[in-house]
Amino acid sequence: MMSTPVAAPSLLLEGKGHITPSSPECTGNICTGTFTAMLSGRPFGQADLTLNLSVNPTGDQFTGCKQLVGRGGLNNDTYIVTLIGQLCTPGIGYTLSGTVNIYAPAAASSTAAVGTLLAFGGTNIPPDPIPNSGPSLVSILGVSGTIPLLLP
Repeated sequence: MMSTPVAAPSLLLEGKGHITPSSPECTGNICTGTFTAMLSGRPFGQADLTLNLSVNPTGDQFTGCKQLVGRGGLNNDTYIVTLIGQLCTPGIGYTLSGTVNIYAPAAASSTAAVGTLLAFGGTNIPPDPIPNSGPSLVSILGVSGTIPLLLP
């Protein structure tokens, strides 16, 4: 029986990060915060990630997790990063997870990536609903390639 080699993911970034609320109180039906991480790996090498988060303060009835969207940049906005996901605070620590898209701001063919962002860390201050975290473990796993971002 011959085994088939498993292809390595073309998007694999790992590192440390943290999440912080923008203010102690939510405004209207939205809470804001920032997620930052220092990552390294394929295909971007060293990568500084900054995401501005908008979090729904109402948790899911079943999981208690709060839906969120994020937008920011990689390496001083060399690449645009978007996130659709959730923020969970199960009692000890927090998890941030979701689908992340990474692409160049220009419309020409360029490196783009899609994957799953996962972050886990302890919290210094109880969430309301965004925690103030200590160092967190962060990974982004997925696929990258060169594609045209705008089609005629």
